[in-house]
Amino acid sequence: MPRRRMPQSSGTTSVAYVLTLLEVASRLGADRSGLLHATGCLTESDLVDPLARVPIPTLMRLFDTAVALTGKPHIGLVFGQSVRPASYSGLGYVTMTCATLRDAIYLIPRFGRLVFDTETDETVIEESTQETRLGEPALPNHVSSCVGLDDAVLAGWVSFGRWICGSDASPLRVEFRHEKPADISPYTALFGCPVVFGMPANSVVFSSALLGLPVRDADPHLHRAMLKEAEAQLDRAFAGLPLQQRVRMLLNELLPQGKAQLECVALRLHLSPRTLQRRLSKEGCSFTALVSGLRQELAERYLSQANLSLVDIALLLGFAEQSSFSHAFRDWQGCSPQEYRLRQM
Repeated sequence: MPRRRMPQSSGTTSVAYVLTLLEVASRLGADRSGLLHATGCLTESDLVDPLARVPIPTLMRLFDTAVALTGKPHIGLVFGQSVRPASYSGLGYVTMTCATLRDAIYLIPRFGRLVFDTETDETVIEESTQETRLGEPALPNHVSSCVGLDDAVLAGWVSFGRWICGSDASPLRVEFRHEKPADISPYTALFGCPVVFGMPANSVVFSSALLGLPVRDADPHLHRAMLKEAEAQLDRAFAGLPLQQRVRMLLNELLPQGKAQLECVALRLHLSPRTLQRRLSKEGCSFTALVSGLRQELAERYLSQANLSLVDIALLLGFAEQSSFSHAFRDWQGCSPQEYRLRQM
């Protein structure tokens, strides 16, 4: 159940995810070497390590080529039904040992970047008494969708959720950003609910009662081991990145938890707070500046989403109170959050 924020020309995915696509396409009759050749940059030697990273534009080309070579316009739906824990790297194994579906979903912000990673990576989880939305933020209109990849992500969320819970439950509705295809029957057959196209973002909306579903292979002892393994995979997969980028990735996860403190980030990076500050200084930045810059960037994005209240935004940014958020925002922009929101309308 990975998360994905996909600017058109940035971001990476895991080799494990690519391998699943190659297996599905080969099963449907595509030539594996032809698929790799079509990317113009991917070879078998690039696929040895499942934790290695592949650019998202390369993955998009793979999906488009797989459709052409197999003649299966809905290959993303087939892909989604084929995912298993290995497809999602450490995220897959840690979620399949959780106690409940809710626990599994709320691990996506923590480990989802093992599957999809970009600088603005995030997952939208909106839970109310009646229904829950699991989705992606809306993308600018000029950023095009990759139909195969969009289909694969949402089909994977639903199919993997059903698999780990041993349930055939259906969502209330599924919303796709891409336009309505000529034949929607494969979508309704898979999801078992209304499917809407041309929406601002990709989302799955389901009854909140499903969050309490027990995970079939729940095991608290194994789950603790899988948490440690997933953390180790994050360290390994992104060890080559600049430290400030790794800190930003962690802050994206820790801000909504109110844990975006130097000590918490240093602990996750296996560094002392003093060492973390010193290494960031060598890269020409500071921890305080990274937190402030990310908060400002996220605040501007969240204020463009009418469904988020100022209290919601304050909590997402790690502020204890709305007043603290408003004061910080006025320092950044010279106006209140409400005034900024009205200007964007």
